[in-house]
Parts: sequence; C-alpha cells; structure tokens
Amino acid sequence: ILGMLDDVPTPLGFVITPVVGLLVDPPPFRPDAREVEEVFEVPLGVLTDPATFRDGGEREFMGRLYRLPEYHVAGRRIWGATARMVQLLLEAASAHP
Repeated sequence: ILGMLDDVPTPLGFVITPVVGLLVDPPPFRPDAREVEEVFEVPLGVLTDPATFRDGGEREFMGRLYRLPEYHVAGRRIWGATARMVQLLLEAASAHP
C-alpha cells in the first residue's frame, strides 16, 4: 500500500475511500457487470496529458455540489467517481514527484 487519497462521496450517498497500492502480480479482475462496463489500463503518463482532460463543470444533486471531471483516452470516457479518483491521484502524484 502506497497511501490513501481523500474520500470521494457519490450522489447516491456512498463514500469511496481510495487506497493506492502496487500489485506485482495482479489477480484477474472480476468486475460486477451492474457497476463496471469495462476494465482497461491507462498509463499514468497518458492521463497527465492535458488533451485527455475535460472539465464537465459542476452539478448539484441533493444539495451537494459535485465537480464533473472527465478523461478521454483511446475512444473511452472516464467519468463520475472514477474520474474524481483519477484527479486526486494525479494531484497527489504531482505533489510528490
């Protein structure tokens, strides 16, 4: 385990606590089809390219304001809580090069 990022609240009331780690031999992924459309890898360096980032603005849901970052890579859109976690990871990585 390398560290933890800030909690990421979701509009449905869940709070995600991202834990960042390094897997030497990653296990096979078994995503829940109800929650995950696709599993794919993106090198961190690709996500630091400003051309991949889109600012989706802000949206209020149930009295809470949410930032809507998006990352567009190889025809795929990373959005929602996943994009917010990516943004936190990139901020942490740039603070500790």
